[in-house]
Amino acid sequence: QQATDILLGTLMTITITVANDRLLAVPFTREQIQNVFDGITSNMDWPNGWNQQKQIILKPENLQYLNDVSFRIAFHKDTGYDIPGPETVTVVVPASVLKSWGSTVAGSFTIYPPTAMVSVVSGQFHLNSLRAGGVVIQIQLIADYWETEAVLRSYSDFMFSFWTSTSKGRDARSGWNARRLVMLRPSGLQRVNDQQLHITLAADPHFDPTDPEVIIVSLPPEVLQITSLGLVQWAGELTLQGVSSLDHDCMFQRHSKGGRRIYQCRVSNEDGEDYHFLRHDL
Repeated sequence: QQATDILLGTLMTITITVANDRLLAVPFTREQIQNVFDGITSNMDWPNGWNQQKQIILKPENLQYLNDVSFRIAFHKDTGYDIPGPETVTVVVPASVLKSWGSTVAGSFTIYPPTAMVSVVSGQFHLNSLRAGGVVIQIQLIADYWETEAVLRSYSDFMFSFWTSTSKGRDARSGWNARRLVMLRPSGLQRVNDQQLHITLAADPHFDPTDPEVIIVSLPPEVLQITSLGLVQWAGELTLQGVSSLDHDCMFQRHSKGGRRIYQCRVSNEDGEDYHFLRHDL
């Protein structure tokens, strides 16, 4: 079981089955139901864990009698539930609901803390497309949920500030780190659903990286519903292609002036588009 389900109120149920005994006839009294809940305890005593929060998670109206040996409990949403590690919850069915009047252990289950991950669905883009605009970056969350679109827009510049290039040309004035907030704008952000986000890049004809750029996508907790500490970082890479190493793409020497050689260079991207420029040897 994931703590995420309790935090967000996702339908999460446990079915309790009694072995070698029978349940009393329903309906259970309020006292009997409370006895059932008292017997569902955690091995951990986290400040905001199961033992402290179960009075919110377990509601009498969410207990459903199935037959004379089993019943089901649906967990209620609890945004205050917070565990730093797994906790194992043991279910002891009390004697007050059994025909034999002897309590019995029905089993246990483990709840794990949420572990957020982020996946970039579309991961390679070419220079010409980025300059023209309209490129869509699709981001899928795993084990977490996006905040509302209004919150995402209000924190968009802050979020985009963590999307940084790791390439050697990252500090260039026309590269990703310098130009990203021209392309990444709040107006291009669309919350498709709880876990999917689309970002349409704005046109930037001045985007001109000196090398291929590799972007690490990190998300601050302010844009996520569950994660409260630290950055969630994508383990993969968002690659901006269309630029190659200049040393291998200078076709011929144009002329020499003042002891400095000037080359006419050409870069071709995977779409077969060429970009020409001049390069000076230092």
